[in-house]
Amino acid sequence: MFRSGVRPEEVAASRALIRVQLRIALGTCAVVLAVVAVPPLLLVLVPGLGDLRIGGVPLVWPLLALGVQPLCIIVALRQLRHAERAENAYRAGMDTR
Repeated sequence: MFRSGVRPEEVAASRALIRVQLRIALGTCAVVLAVVAVPPLLLVLVPGLGDLRIGGVPLVWPLLALGVQPLCIIVALRQLRHAERAENAYRAGMDTR
């Protein structure tokens, strides 16, 4: 035992949980970055795309309102679910020790 009463196995398990959650968070950040970067990138790569309109509204506005926001919500819920699974697995492992 350490002086604080925490066993080395608990420290290792906590560090493993932190690594798993970091990996999940970095994956989520990569997805969000890709989702947010794609519309402006398309506007640059496809010159006529910025001129397209739906009912007088530039196509980019509904794309941002109806495409990016719901996708970000879905990604956030996915991240939450994966983080909770990692914590539950950690707790289950701690209970058996």
